[in-house]
Amino acid sequence: MAEDTRTSGSEHAVYLALGSNVGDRKRHLHCALRALEKKGARIVLKSDLYSSKPYGYEDQDDFYNMAVGVLTSLPPFSLLQTLKEVEQECGRKPTFRWGPREIDIDI
Repeated sequence: MAEDTRTSGSEHAVYLALGSNVGDRKRHLHCALRALEKKGARIVLKSDLYSSKPYGYEDQDDFYNMAVGVLTSLPPFSLLQTLKEVEQECGRKPTFRWGPREIDIDI
């Protein structure tokens, strides 16, 4: 994939892992991608979608996962806050550690 990953002086490359194992998993992942772009992240790399078994608490559905490379001007803490907002906008509900989730975004 020959994407342009050059940054302006104020952008940083960040890699995010997205996952979903509740409801319409593909829709949750696409919601997160759209929300990230609306909040100013420029997606420059995107993996294929893949399925994985849950970790920790195994009595739940498999996850759909993907990884993305984004360019953002947000500082780290602001980025984390933005990712939490995206998760909520895309339907994430509180659960327990390693529990099922509509959307999960990790840096």
